[in-house]
Amino acid sequence: MELDPYVREHFGMPFLVIHRADLRQILFEEATARGVVVQFDTMVEMHSADFKNGIVYAKSSDDADKNAVDEGGSAKRTAFAADLVVAADGQQSETRAFLSGRPNKPTPTGKMANRILMDIDRMRELGLEDLIDPPNMHIWMGPGSLAVGYLLKEVFNFVLVCSSENEPSVFLGPRPVEEEELLAVFKDWDPRIRSLVENGHGYLKWLLLDNSHNEVCSWVHAAEGDELIMALAGDAAHAIGPYIGSGAALGFESATVLAQLLEQSRSKSEMLQRLEVYESIRRPRTDLVGGVTQKMGVEWMLHDGPQQVKRDEMFVQENPPLQGYPNALQDPFFQTWLYSFDGRQAADEGWRIYYEDHQP
Repeated sequence: MELDPYVREHFGMPFLVIHRADLRQILFEEATARGVVVQFDTMVEMHSADFKNGIVYAKSSDDADKNAVDEGGSAKRTAFAADLVVAADGQQSETRAFLSGRPNKPTPTGKMANRILMDIDRMRELGLEDLIDPPNMHIWMGPGSLAVGYLLKEVFNFVLVCSSENEPSVFLGPRPVEEEELLAVFKDWDPRIRSLVENGHGYLKWLLLDNSHNEVCSWVHAAEGDELIMALAGDAAHAIGPYIGSGAALGFESATVLAQLLEQSRSKSEMLQRLEVYESIRRPRTDLVGGVTQKMGVEWMLHDGPQQVKRDEMFVQENPPLQGYPNALQDPFFQTWLYSFDGRQAADEGWRIYYEDHQP
């Protein structure tokens, strides 16, 4: 899949791939430069939030605070007064579970993602230059499994998706994976895959989980008479699968829409109206991208048969790709819709429509 200069020429911006640690550092430096105070190792206790008076409590896990107790013998908490709390606490959001009254139930999808890294110099030694020059996204499809590779800083990031049926239990977060486990699945694939598996480093695996049961939960919580409003953002609101690599991008889209709407809010009542617009703008889009992602996961891992043959024929015959192409990121209709989104423009238009519809 070609990235640049194609993306730059069609959408006016380059296709950037960045490590999350670097991205977080950039965001942290910009936020603190603008006066934002960032507190690390701090847990917000949603179950003790005072919604009536607009107060949330947080405990620090810093060593200096671990032994601090109040008069009742409980660990000390810091109180924060707030009109709005935006919770971006991830796919297994404790905030979402608290607001919905339903505990998180991570449901395995039956698939597992495995990550391998390989240094660029090592790839050249092994004759794998074609995977890094020019920098493109490489996708291998097979029965029940999938592999994706791309450059990330000075390493090649290689992700292999396969069945998780041999995992004895559900687990959250990354765990080490043995080279032999991956070779057992991918040994008969492209020889370059075997070379990457045998010579890489940083072997980790994640269970791919389904959070679709959380779709019924509203992203905004505000009860009549309460001073505190809660809103969900990022994976806490709209976690999706990994197959088109858009999860983090959707989070940034939502942050842009939310910031644009809140920046122009003139009162607390208007802020609540703008949060309603935020969810009305974002939910349909994130649901659609999540649906396409799920479809790609199925289509890219088809077992041998008529559907697989039809898919492969489309890959070979459609040049350039047409609407309905098996890779949604190359589908000209979906690609334009996905990459042309302007969060600020969407926020302004969404508020204009809402305001006009609610005029007496």
